[in-house]
Amino acid sequence: MIVINDILKLEDFKHKKNLDEINLLWRAIMTMDIIEIYVLLPENLNYFGLTKTEFVKQLDNKFKKHRFLEDEAFYLTINKCFKCHKDEMICEFVGLESAIGLSLYFEIKNSKLAGLQFCDAYGKIEDLDAHYDWGLPS
Repeated sequence: MIVINDILKLEDFKHKKNLDEINLLWRAIMTMDIIEIYVLLPENLNYFGLTKTEFVKQLDNKFKKHRFLEDEAFYLTINKCFKCHKDEMICEFVGLESAIGLSLYFEIKNSKLAGLQFCDAYGKIEDLDAHYDWGLPS
């Protein structure tokens, strides 16, 4: 069972077989494997105003910014949102080199993923946009 302020590292997923859909997705995000993420995400998931393709493109742009800062992977910490998803569980994927977070709200219903949305509560790589020329499409 995951609790607030738990920290998960990639090693926590390596030797476990039969991971559920959420753990598979967490591992794919932690490794920034955009292809695996695209394959794992269902079309009919609630992306809160985005299509699956739009969501994945935005996520890929965030990954590119993290790679620019030499992040090759994330660790995951579970927090409570204090902003847009007040008191809901937020998954903060933190860059191993940059220590900048990428926060996602996982809407869970009946132990299944029902929705996925970006969250601004913890670490936001866009805060660095004025300092870097990422060379990425908007």
